[in-house]
Amino acid sequence: MVVSTATYRNGAIELTQPLPEEFEGKQIQIQIEEIKEGLSFLCPLAVSATFLFQKEIQRTWAIFVGNMTKIKNPDFLIDTCKILQKKKIPFQISIVGEDRDNFQARVIDLGLEKYFYFKWVLSYEEIIIELQKSQIFINTSLSEWQCLAAYEAALSGNVLFLPKSKSFVSAFWDNAVYHMTPDDLAKNVILFMDWKIPKRFWVLENQNMIIHEYKHTRIEQNLKNIFISLS
Repeated sequence: MVVSTATYRNGAIELTQPLPEEFEGKQIQIQIEEIKEGLSFLCPLAVSATFLFQKEIQRTWAIFVGNMTKIKNPDFLIDTCKILQKKKIPFQISIVGEDRDNFQARVIDLGLEKYFYFKWVLSYEEIIIELQKSQIFINTSLSEWQCLAAYEAALSGNVLFLPKSKSFVSAFWDNAVYHMTPDDLAKNVILFMDWKIPKRFWVLENQNMIIHEYKHTRIEQNLKNIFISLS
């Protein structure tokens, strides 16, 4: 059994976070129970300071970290690269994670392989190295509550290119680049390459914010405060 919270608004149920992938396309049973005011809490995960990297180095292109499943919206990346291909814009993104959607085969069939560098499954230490080498972290997910990879990428010195969702905007505010369509993402890539995005300032702002707000001791104290309030 999976327990999740949701909000009922305008005739629709909005899940606080997505269900596990094994429920994709299946009928599910929903048991409705009101959560009384004051008894629902969202506590973010802590982010490891191991990812903090502030050296000035020559970085490569972009990186995507996540298993290639439908909820990660891989077609968004494909459509973005089609636009960049038409405009003859050089670009490459490293893909780190599992290929669960025949993504690499589809990319090759479409003749877009020069835009992708398939790293696939890496160790924890290897992911840290890859994040430190890249300039841009790209996320195209249909739904994310926190997405630790985005925070780890920010600590590693990446500029964040994220979906314009409440969970991301409320965390990073103006210190990230947001997209809603592949056209938006392609346009943001071009602006970044033309140095029309304040890279260094955003990176430092995000690093300082994450180190302060998402360190283990602070999250631990927040959890203690929640338990105390319930006792």
